[in-house]
Amino acid sequence: MRYIVVFLLLLNVAYFGWSLLRPPELPAAPEPRPLRNDGLQLVSEAREADLARLREEAEQVCLFVYGFADIFEASEFAAASIGDGIEATVYIAQPGDFAEVRLQRHVEDPEDIPQWPDFAGQSPELTGSENACQTFAHADHFH
Repeated sequence: MRYIVVFLLLLNVAYFGWSLLRPPELPAAPEPRPLRNDGLQLVSEAREADLARLREEAEQVCLFVYGFADIFEASEFAAASIGDGIEATVYIAQPGDFAEVRLQRHVEDPEDIPQWPDFAGQSPELTGSENACQTFAHADHFH
């Protein structure tokens, strides 16, 4: 029995010495990320490159207007809003429920900030080439 205790004691001392002297484990190197650009770019070229990228990624800019009394009022508002590249769609959740109008404009030039009709004295501030849907209450809803 004494030999077993001495053997286990020596085994513990050997393991303790090995754990102190072994080299520390280094974490695995992270995967390299791809470069943002294909190459070097001058600061003066950055603005043109960003504008070109934004022109390629031109998306729909949209606006939701709600608070209509019924679908007829929403349809009249949609009909009045159509024009100058603006598309209007009327949505209702269920028959007898409130109506909502979605106005949408395709932005081809990123510096072209859409000029929306004035809703309740507020105009949404939208920047070009972003898929931004903003919600506004119809002006007649608050009168």
